[in-house]
Amino acid sequence: MDWTIDPLILINAIVFFAALAIHLLQPEAICDKLSALPPLIIRGRSMASKPPRILIAEDSDENRIALMLMLQLVGYAPIEARDGAQALAATRRLRPDLILMDISLPGIDGLEATRALRAEEDFRALPIIVISAHDDQASRDTARHAGANDFLSKPIEFEEIRKLIERHLGPP
Repeated sequence: MDWTIDPLILINAIVFFAALAIHLLQPEAICDKLSALPPLIIRGRSMASKPPRILIAEDSDENRIALMLMLQLVGYAPIEARDGAQALAATRRLRPDLILMDISLPGIDGLEATRALRAEEDFRALPIIVISAHDDQASRDTARHAGANDFLSKPIEFEEIRKLIERHLGPP
């Protein structure tokens, strides 16, 4: 009997239990612990090489933690930001390799943060994928006009986000 587990089923189960834990524990504690962990799966990299760092700018604890888990599982190093100001500060300080930027962030929204980063020479080539609950052409056009490289609509599918990230960074 073959006891192999489909990786997508495993990832969905982990994300489900993480969402359950969010309701039982403090989300900030979970994010802090996830940020401190090394990537869980390293494919095609020597252990000495650093995994690509991806900034997740998302105000929803559930979405942010789910994204952090997904990225950890495939070998990326997630960094978190809960609002636009934190996203700008983290980008300037930590220099991520890619940003997943929610449009609807408190304070400085995701589009404004994207415009601010594009105005700085150091971040003009930084891949920014905008995430939105709206999946209409006007939202996509607005995101591209703000400087986003790509657009992803919620709910986020694991395979879709993995392929989109790999298009910009290559596999982890």
